[in-house]
Amino acid sequence: MIDLVFRGRTLVFESALSREEVTERLRREVAPATWQRRETRSQLFEGTFADDRFHLIRTVRGRNSFRPIIEGQLVPQPNGVRIDVRLRLHPAILIVCGILFTTGAAVAAIAVSEFLSTRQRSPQLFVTVLMTLVFSIFLIAPGVEARKSTQLLSDLFESKPRRP
Repeated sequence: MIDLVFRGRTLVFESALSREEVTERLRREVAPATWQRRETRSQLFEGTFADDRFHLIRTVRGRNSFRPIIEGQLVPQPNGVRIDVRLRLHPAILIVCGILFTTGAAVAAIAVSEFLSTRQRSPQLFVTVLMTLVFSIFLIAPGVEARKSTQLLSDLFESKPRRP
């Protein structure tokens, strides 16, 4: 999860498929990125693919802001194709997480100092526990979404990812 926050998660897929086969699969599974809502989503990803480069996001039903942005490049190899991929979070998600973390730390500092001085439960302590639970969801969701996207890419390229 930490790698998604700071620099993005870098993965390498070494597929035995030809460049043409991988290109065809990407074109088949990538719907053009649009702002219009579609009723049916048969493709796995939305985004762009051109000149052996792609910029994708996994399609889902409903709203899900935690989907990682997938950027990649195809590199032809003698025995197939290598696909260099980087998964990263949207900057707005990073800003929201930063605000939540800062606010949570400030409330926690107030609640802990008050609890230590009075030894009584306070409303700030309840708010701190509640914010910790909410922030935990913000920490877990991007990792889960990154695993889903990685699995879809792995199935698409018929290759297991490895870290460079």
